[in-house]
Amino acid sequence: MDRRFANGTVNASQSGDGPPLVHVSITRRAEIVQFGEEPTLLPPFSFLCGEFTVTAGREDVRCTVRRLSPQHTSRPEQCSLRLSDVLHTLADMGGTYAEAVDLIHQAGEYNGLSCPVAFDALPQAPSVYALAKKGAQDPDFFGTDRGRDIPVETLPHVMRHGLAF
Repeated sequence: MDRRFANGTVNASQSGDGPPLVHVSITRRAEIVQFGEEPTLLPPFSFLCGEFTVTAGREDVRCTVRRLSPQHTSRPEQCSLRLSDVLHTLADMGGTYAEAVDLIHQAGEYNGLSCPVAFDALPQAPSVYALAKKGAQDPDFFGTDRGRDIPVETLPHVMRHGLAF
């Protein structure tokens, strides 16, 4: 689903199995990644995203994307309710990454998307205190190097003999 938006940023695509989720990155690399089952917009809805409206009635199986701009004339486009199709249509009509993010935010906020939305939901490293507490409770928590026997002669000199001062 890679597609360039008008401001040059890239929309990335579907990734892996697992529970469905749309992840949007807004502080680092500009990307939208869909996990699990293909997300769809859930009608009825009417979203205003920058210069664009994305609408669908209660019984609609397609949505309509319109650009409302005095500088750009374009006719309304219709596409399926699949999020990837809507984002492609938005990009093809000259939409920006910010408008795509706005659409996803509104759809997630108003239960207009078939799965949850997460923004910059990067995994957080556990604190040193949490690791120490877990290590104190479970002696095998940190594991060992069992099964990873490395012949001493293959180690660098410093690791075999230590530093000499």
